[in-house]
Amino acid sequence: MRPTIPVLCSLAASTGALHAELIVYENTNPDFGRMAMFDPNGGDTIFGQALDITRGAFNQPAIGQTPAGSLLFMHTRGYIGDFTWMGMGTLTTTARSSQGVPIPDPWADQPTNYFGPQDFSVGDSIDESANFVDGWRAIHGVNDLTGASGIFTVAEVFSVGVRFELQNETHYGFARFARDYEVRDGELRIDLVPLVWGYETTPGLAASVTPAPATAAIVGAVFAGCLRRRRA
Repeated sequence: MRPTIPVLCSLAASTGALHAELIVYENTNPDFGRMAMFDPNGGDTIFGQALDITRGAFNQPAIGQTPAGSLLFMHTRGYIGDFTWMGMGTLTTTARSSQGVPIPDPWADQPTNYFGPQDFSVGDSIDESANFVDGWRAIHGVNDLTGASGIFTVAEVFSVGVRFELQNETHYGFARFARDYEVRDGELRIDLVPLVWGYETTPGLAASVTPAPATAAIVGAVFAGCLRRRRA
C-alpha cells in the first residue's frame, strides 16, 4: 500500500495579507472503498463509518467515531420506503440544497419535499454564503407508495460542502463522492465511494472544490464495476 499523499494548493487571498492553504486528499486506500452505513432502527448506537475531511485515506475514523470535520451516512427503513441519509459529525454542518425532491406522504394531502446536499461543481468556492444548516440530507431512496425504483437528490458523482469547528475556529471544506445503487427484490442497495476531499487550513477562508489527478481513474473503476453488476 502506498500512503495517502495530500495535494497542497497555496493560493494568495484577495487581500494579499493572508495565504490560503487547501489540503486535498484522494482516496488511494483500497480498503476504504465504500462507506459502511449504519442502521438506527435497532437502537441509538452508531455503527456506520465516517469520512473525516481533515484526514487521509489511511487515517480515517474507526466505525462509530464522528470527529470534527466528519460526514456520516445512515440507512433507514420506514413505512413509505427505504432511504439513505447523510449526517454530520462533531461540530460539523453541511450545505443543504435549496431544491426539494417531492415524495408522497401518507399523512399529508400533498408530497413532502426531501432536501439533499447542495451539489458543488469543480472550481466552486465553499464559504459562509452556502446554505449551511443542521440536520440530515436525503441522498437516495426507494418510495414504496409510488413503486419508484429510485429517488435521487444527488448526481452519480457529486460534491458536498462542509463547515466545521477546529480549535474553536471555523473552517470550510468539501468531499466528492461517486454514488452507485441497485434495487434487488424491492430492497435498496446503495454504495457511496469517497473520491477526493479536503479543507482550507486558514480559518474563515473559502475552500475550492478540487479534483485529484487520479479521480477520473477511480470514477471509471467504480462505474465499470457497477455496470458489470447491473448486467449480471
